[in-house]
Amino acid sequence: MNFKQKLQAGYVKPFRNRPYLNWVKQQTCPCGAPADDPSHVNHYKGTGTKAPDLFVWPSCRPCHQLYETNREKWHELYGDEWEWVALTIAQGVDEGVIEI
Repeated sequence: MNFKQKLQAGYVKPFRNRPYLNWVKQQTCPCGAPADDPSHVNHYKGTGTKAPDLFVWPSCRPCHQLYETNREKWHELYGDEWEWVALTIAQGVDEGVIEI
């Protein structure tokens, strides 16, 4: 059973972390604009749940909307969203927002 199937079956509960999301909103979007929203990866759409809060990157509203409506174009402009997630996590660890 893959991760998506486990989410659908309720075996895995996505964690929520409001302080982390608030910190992400204070960062810069990949386009260079100030972020308005944390953008969750959409690989879990249709599972009845949002991705865990750790799987986010900072996004301004126009870029968030582009990701939601035209992911192919978003990828052309900014690359793979998982790279942005990884960079956001690394910055969070570096700044002490995420403790490991």
